[in-house]
Amino acid sequence: MIIGGYMKRNKRKSDTPSDEPERRESERRETSDRRKTPRNYGTPWTEEQIQLLKDLLSREAPLRQLEQILGRTPSDIEDKAKEIGDHDKKVGH
Repeated sequence: MIIGGYMKRNKRKSDTPSDEPERRESERRETSDRRKTPRNYGTPWTEEQIQLLKDLLSREAPLRQLEQILGRTPSDIEDKAKEIGDHDKKVGH
């Protein structure tokens, strides 16, 4: 339908803004918040951290707990455990 030289469009469902993109965006934000860089990421291991890792491995602490306590990524923890010779002790998952 033409009104005043402009074609008037009938509103369709797809023309109205949807809550869906906003919801997805907020979910992405929540996901990215969970993926924060560990506090010790990229820093060298200290003797205290290595000793703490050895102690926690001897107690068979789960990997998630090691991550939180040491502020390291899972692969960093597993690599260090192999390096210090505790590779026979399995890092809990």
